[in-house]
Amino acid sequence: MVLLAAFVIAPGCSNLALPNEDVPTSGVDPSYSKIVATYMKNTFPGLSPSDAAEISQPRWVQSEKGWNWLACVHFQDHGHRRTYSVLFKNDVVDARYSVLTDACGTQSYLPLDLSGAQRPGAIGDNGPLY
Repeated sequence: MVLLAAFVIAPGCSNLALPNEDVPTSGVDPSYSKIVATYMKNTFPGLSPSDAAEISQPRWVQSEKGWNWLACVHFQDHGHRRTYSVLFKNDVVDARYSVLTDACGTQSYLPLDLSGAQRPGAIGDNGPLY
């Protein structure tokens, strides 16, 4: 009886772990750090362009809003390190203080320019070609 129930339930569960079939072939927009920096400045007006912030490489994830890119951002807020998750495609779709399932603690980070202007060496910026 239990085996029969498992066969009936299993097909319905197969939709939970779909492969990343919707990953855009073009990859993430190279200017994503500018999109995230602009969003962070608008959401946290107390952040200064001189404040230290870091961003992770974006990952293609499924959320409540469908498949989106997820980038994690570390920043300082009143002397405390905060981690924020930003979901985006062409623009920010959703954002929140990160939760355990965002896996922000396992990511590697690079500096994020909160002024929104990319500089050589920033994520998505190839810098000058010599």
